[in-house]
Amino acid sequence: MAFYGHLVKQAEIRGVQTVAILPQPLVESKAYLAEGAITANLVLRSQLSSIDVSSTPTLVLLDPNGKVIRTWIGQLPPEKEMEVENQL
Repeated sequence: MAFYGHLVKQAEIRGVQTVAILPQPLVESKAYLAEGAITANLVLRSQLSSIDVSSTPTLVLLDPNGKVIRTWIGQLPPEKEMEVENQL
């Protein structure tokens, strides 16, 4: 989870908003994220199927209008992690 904590910090530095969507109750989700030092701007509860996510982790990059620019699915190798960070 270290990558996701780092990614959220980099997003904050760059002025990019982050949203974490998990299926668990919000109290559980926030505790889980806190364990990994992930401080998303917004934490929401939703069934993942309702947002077309079939596996976790999934990262989705949106433009300012909410249009999907890029999606990454699964645990990423280091070169893909760098690719994600460079897209911020």
